[in-house]
Amino acid sequence: MGIPSGCGAVFAFDFDGVICDSVGENALTTWRALRAHWPQRIAGELAPDLRQKFTACRPAIETGFQNIPLMWQLLDGATPEQILADFDAWVAEIMEREGLGDRDLERMFGAARDEWLAQDYDSWLDAQGFYPGVVEAINRV
Repeated sequence: MGIPSGCGAVFAFDFDGVICDSVGENALTTWRALRAHWPQRIAGELAPDLRQKFTACRPAIETGFQNIPLMWQLLDGATPEQILADFDAWVAEIMEREGLGDRDLERMFGAARDEWLAQDYDSWLDAQGFYPGVVEAINRV
């Protein structure tokens, strides 16, 4: 496949985490997943300070399902510094304690996101963000 005629270049982007700063949406989707599966422990809206701590830990996330044990760690009182120092061990401990595997967490996270998209696409879209300067750089091309 070649470059379409009339185009000087074609750009392909990985939006999540590269072009689009999805940490806000991920935090809110995670909160929705926790609230859906553990309503006895999780109620109300995500507190701003918890969202800030979640954002500080985001560099440790390699795949979406890890957001759930990350939020559990924060709810259990771990600091971002503690989490970042030994993230894999924290994830394993939470998964063992809660009796969850990768597939369980993937299903929970995906279901929460899918439900949000189906119920209120506009608010899901509003939860996304772009890194500073990205939109301007893309528009210059």
